[in-house]
Amino acid sequence: MGQENQQAFSFDEIKGNGKDISAEPLQFESYDKTKINYYQFIPDSSVIAKLIFIHGGGAHSRLGYFKLAQKLKDSFNIETLLIDIRGHGLSEGNRGDCPNINSLNKDISSMIQIAKTGNKLPIYLGGHSSGGGLVLNYSNWKKKETVNGYFFISPELGYKSNTDRENRMPFATVKIWKFVINGMSQGLFLQHSKAVFFNYPETIIKDNPLILTSISVNMANALTPNNPKKQFRKIIEPIALFIGEQDELFEPQKVIEYANLPILKNNKTIAKILPNRKHLSILNDIGYEIGSTIKQWNE
Repeated sequence: MGQENQQAFSFDEIKGNGKDISAEPLQFESYDKTKINYYQFIPDSSVIAKLIFIHGGGAHSRLGYFKLAQKLKDSFNIETLLIDIRGHGLSEGNRGDCPNINSLNKDISSMIQIAKTGNKLPIYLGGHSSGGGLVLNYSNWKKKETVNGYFFISPELGYKSNTDRENRMPFATVKIWKFVINGMSQGLFLQHSKAVFFNYPETIIKDNPLILTSISVNMANALTPNNPKKQFRKIIEPIALFIGEQDELFEPQKVIEYANLPILKNNKTIAKILPNRKHLSILNDIGYEIGSTIKQWNE
């Protein structure tokens, strides 16, 4: 997969996105003493809400997400916390792996607890691509921290969701047999074995040394919803779901239909297909959509 025209989606869509924005990496210790990296964008004026946002699988917070955080900071007075999930970016942990499928949930809870310290501001949780899948999994976790709403940006809802775009260019190669053995052994075998291999061109890997080329069975299971319809139906908080009209991986209309499933409070669901946006280019201006939604929810 070394040729640019063989990409599932083009990184040119976010080239330069956030390159002129600086933020110092911060860390917290999670439940097992693993240091998790995050970036904090604090508005100069009074903060009205906080957003914890999770990047896609294999990626990291600096790869296209700073512009989103800066927009929320400057235009909406929303504090944003961009987290590198363990084994990704500058976070500690075996690259592309996690101890078990709830490790990421525990890390998210630690981040939410930090965000809640010292104030009673509304706190929202969001994610892009596989980060959106992780957010859905977290929303159904029995030990989750309460938040005020969820954001799903071009979410990867898993193979059971029937949302894949027909004849799409494969973004990853999956060794299905490893998941079969892992499932049959009730998670005892091959849990740390690399099983999903991202088809990034060599030029992308060279330009982005922190990007991952593979993730383990455990990591893939943590990021992938196993029953998205059932999981969405269990959500009682407001949700917002956005996807680009030209998303290369998913059928926008099929993704949007999942917004009709949650148990709603005050009918606050927001669901939009954004014109002329693709899987990555949606990151260039999604900050406006998220900020506008949070402002509406807070009124």
